[in-house]
Amino acid sequence: MIGALILVALVFYALLYSGIANLRGDPTSTWDALTGAVPAGGLASLTGSTAPVPFAPTGLTSANPVGAAVVAAAREWIGRPYKFGTTGVGGGPVDCSGLVDHAYLVATGRKLPHSSSALLVGCVRLRRSQASAGDLMFWPGHVAIYEGGGRMIESAPSHHGVAEVPTSYQNALGVAIFGRPRFLVGGASAPGAPGGRGGHTGGPRPGR
Repeated sequence: MIGALILVALVFYALLYSGIANLRGDPTSTWDALTGAVPAGGLASLTGSTAPVPFAPTGLTSANPVGAAVVAAAREWIGRPYKFGTTGVGGGPVDCSGLVDHAYLVATGRKLPHSSSALLVGCVRLRRSQASAGDLMFWPGHVAIYEGGGRMIESAPSHHGVAEVPTSYQNALGVAIFGRPRFLVGGASAPGAPGGRGGHTGGPRPGR
């Protein structure tokens, strides 16, 4: 009996470790596909595309031109409750991509997709040294607004809504990817969502 319990515990640990490793950069993860390290397959499940999200030019040194306005708009919604698939219309709850959509709509007059994966496809990837206030931070199935100074604004179930938190808050999801909408760096605007809707798509949702 004790031997069986030990075996069950070992299997459980192996599965748990495998899941954590996948989120934190295991070579078979969809996240590594963003860098082109893993061909085909995985990336499509995350973004609806098999092409890696392109990096911004190495010479990009300018700050997000609407960053201050984006952050200000997001801060106005701090305290709003979280609910998956919502946009905050009428003072109601909002999910992660709904918050991003609201902030960018206020700052630019431009509506972005209500889907974290579609937002990612519509961005160029930034090196952390290139990121500035108003840029976006992505994890599998989640997106937040970078404030600079090690802070971000996000809507997540783990703190029941919109909050300003350290960028390390979502470390359990892996290393964040920074991005900026392409229309702000001379590229194409964000495309529509690749099927489905809601704030957390193509990956596990934060649930801490």
